[in-house]
Amino acid sequence: MKRRLLERLADNVQMDMDSLVLSVSTHLQQLLNTRHGSCLTRRDMGLPSISPLSLHGDDRQLIQLTRVIQQQVKSFEPRLSKTQLSLDSENQQQLVFRLLGDIRFGYESVQVDLRLFIDSDGIVDVRVEHYQRVDFLEDQSNVSLQKALNVSR
Repeated sequence: MKRRLLERLADNVQMDMDSLVLSVSTHLQQLLNTRHGSCLTRRDMGLPSISPLSLHGDDRQLIQLTRVIQQQVKSFEPRLSKTQLSLDSENQQQLVFRLLGDIRFGYESVQVDLRLFIDSDGIVDVRVEHYQRVDFLEDQSNVSLQKALNVSR
């Protein structure tokens, strides 16, 4: 956690894109391996105790777990935005979720594709599948242009 604290305190320290993506994925892994109630200052931080074996085939509980993960990412990893979470695969030994999102990187944005592996003991492993830099200003101007075109129609 030392690195995380220093990242937040030292706004003037420049971080390269690789380090930023690694920092976000490492923080997500720490967050998702924290259990509800174990953090004294934020009892709502972390996931409930889970086991893919108990969730296998129970769509209602899988949907609830997906919502909990989404809420944890939204609440405790503010560097990640425009997130989309979906169940990638499921069996009795592990659940695999796919998490897509953007990380702000100066005047650019980094689109990340992460996999969240939850093993039979409920341990979460976050892996970076892919990431790419997107020009933030260009992306914003495209959104503005699309809105202008829709208004003029």
